[in-house]
Amino acid sequence: MQTSSTPERTVPRPAARASAAWLGLLMAAALTACGGGDSTAAPGSAGAPAGPGSPSGPANPATPDTPLTVSADTPAHAVAYTIYSHTASASAGTVASVNWDWGDGTPAGSSNPARHLWNKAGSLSLGLSAVVNGASVTATHAVAVAGEPVSVGYRHTCAIKPDTSVACWGKNQFGRLGNNSVVDSAVPVAVSGLSGAVALGTGGTFSCALKSDGTVACWGYNASGQLGNGTTTLAAIPVAVLNITNAVGLSSGDGHSCAVKADGTVACWGYNGFGQLGDGGFTDQATPVAVPGLNNVVAVGAGDYHSCALKADGTVACWGYNQAGQMGSGSNLPTNVLAPTAVAGVSGVAAISVGAQHTCALKSDGTVVCWGYNGWGQLGDGSQTTYSGPVVVAGLGGAVAVAMGDIHSCALKSDGTVACWGYNGLGQLGDGTFAAKPNFILVPGLSNVTALSAGGYTSCALQASGTALCLGYNSNGQLGDGTTALKMAPTAVTGGAVYWK
Repeated sequence: MQTSSTPERTVPRPAARASAAWLGLLMAAALTACGGGDSTAAPGSAGAPAGPGSPSGPANPATPDTPLTVSADTPAHAVAYTIYSHTASASAGTVASVNWDWGDGTPAGSSNPARHLWNKAGSLSLGLSAVVNGASVTATHAVAVAGEPVSVGYRHTCAIKPDTSVACWGKNQFGRLGNNSVVDSAVPVAVSGLSGAVALGTGGTFSCALKSDGTVACWGYNASGQLGNGTTTLAAIPVAVLNITNAVGLSSGDGHSCAVKADGTVACWGYNGFGQLGDGGFTDQATPVAVPGLNNVVAVGAGDYHSCALKADGTVACWGYNQAGQMGSGSNLPTNVLAPTAVAGVSGVAAISVGAQHTCALKSDGTVVCWGYNGWGQLGDGSQTTYSGPVVVAGLGGAVAVAMGDIHSCALKSDGTVACWGYNGLGQLGDGTFAAKPNFILVPGLSNVTALSAGGYTSCALQASGTALCLGYNSNGQLGDGTTALKMAPTAVTGGAVYWK
């Protein structure tokens, strides 16, 4: 999640502030028995070659001439915190049973089709074993998983390319585009020297990237230690965040960032004026600090002045600023919460996204609940009443991912379409009006979407083709279409570049 920065806010703000066309990937599988790994049937199985002393004769006519294979409609490039449906099929015969090893430490699956959400970014190995025609068939498949491959900040946007380099566009004050310049760019520019990116976090005036080796690099504004490198000096090119070597998830807010580590703990750094770093104090931190008492975390979200974490058991905890009930605890007191506090009455959560002063959670059944500030209908319950506990986004089902802007919200649906709701004063909901929507609307012109991001007053999506589309506020070229005119409909990022696909 990415939000505005106080020095730049010129737009009026309230006082309170897929199923896409996935690649069908054939996974060659060896017919195995008794632990064997040969590509032919094992001795003693139907159709096996005659052994010594065995009667000679033709092979069993029911046995295929080539080894069985299984295939799964699993993408080679996937997006973390997005629910996918995986179906196993066989080259011959019927798949009687399956076992999915997701490669991310979560429990194996046995249904076919199976729904799964990868909770970490990086290169994973998906394992599939199946029983076909009474024989065991196994396969493995490499899956590259990106966390937020397109990430929208307050006035800038970044995206990961298939080669794991990063391009950014929009406002470049403080060097937040990472190209060793401070000149705005309404078209994508390459982030200098950055490769191996697997997740992005764009803040109010800075940007960060999680790399495949588990390290994090940041660039841009640094007055509160947002870059995590132990200084408060801005950097117009990426610099390494100190003491982070095993991160698997990342989120950046207005002036702070948090990373999920491989052991399920969380470290945060940057601005801490409301306790959003979770270390029990209000002191800014120029290097990452641990969030005490927080374990078994699979995802984290950073907002303006609060943070939330999703735990492996499907519950959520939040900390930081609570004026509008951002903690979801049922109360807006105390105003500043210095330690992770459980969100009341929510379970079965698969993913979270944090806005300026609200949070939404995707549940495993495809519904969405939200809590916090609701002055523009960003909670999606049909009202503009602020809630300090979760409320259901009315009528929304089939969601597979969620993305929060400052005061608007969006969800990716399983059919590759996008639903949005909340503030629309700069056309970011895409319905051709500027009217706020307390109930979700489907964004016209968006289909085959595989990834989604919202930040400030802008929304962006990636399609299965790798095309990036953006809409809404465009004061500094953050839509990437070569102009600074706002757009009320999805507009292709210029240059024809292919992003994560």
